[in-house]
Amino acid sequence: MLLAKSLGLSVIGTSFHVGSGCSDYPAYKRAIATAKNLFKFGELLGFDMKLLDIGGGFPGADDNKFSTIAEIVNMSLNKYFPDEKVEIIAEPGRFFVASAYTLICKIHAKREVRAGKKVDVKMYYINDGVYGSFNCVLYDHQEVTVEHFLEEDENLKKFKTLIWGPTCDALDKIIEDAYLPNLSCGDLIAFPNMGAYTVPIASPFNGFMVPKTLYFKAI
Repeated sequence: MLLAKSLGLSVIGTSFHVGSGCSDYPAYKRAIATAKNLFKFGELLGFDMKLLDIGGGFPGADDNKFSTIAEIVNMSLNKYFPDEKVEIIAEPGRFFVASAYTLICKIHAKREVRAGKKVDVKMYYINDGVYGSFNCVLYDHQEVTVEHFLEEDENLKKFKTLIWGPTCDALDKIIEDAYLPNLSCGDLIAFPNMGAYTVPIASPFNGFMVPKTLYFKAI
């Protein structure tokens, strides 16, 4: 702000971003309190401080987490920014799109790790990976979940499962602690809540094409 003042620039507010998927919910309160101190400093320098951007990264697939964050944010704003002249904005892109997409992948290879005669771990290799739609795992530290299409049965045995992408790269590991029933090559599996930071920044690395997008209307 001192530099902006010396250059004759106008500062009208501040912004922060606690990080996508932040589970340290009190971080929002600390950030808003810090923003209040910055507003006071800006006003001392003669700036008309009137805009606060509280960032984004809000969960779009977990109502309980979002409700907790919203409660903390609202309480903090009421405490530190009760003046209605301050405009509060956010960047809720992830919140809006996270649950809009479900990614469907096909198993093209499988491997079993055995301890004696017992199957200890099953590994499935699918037609998308961390250089494609699952770049969110590599770069955004996102934890994805997987669903199968077999009919649910309480007697259906499940195995510890690792899921890999198609590239033969050791980094191309999508999930390492899932539990799935025995699946076969050609079976489809689903990954819900794949709308944020997935397909838009995927690449056709090693010739593996970016998946097509199909639209469905709920009836």
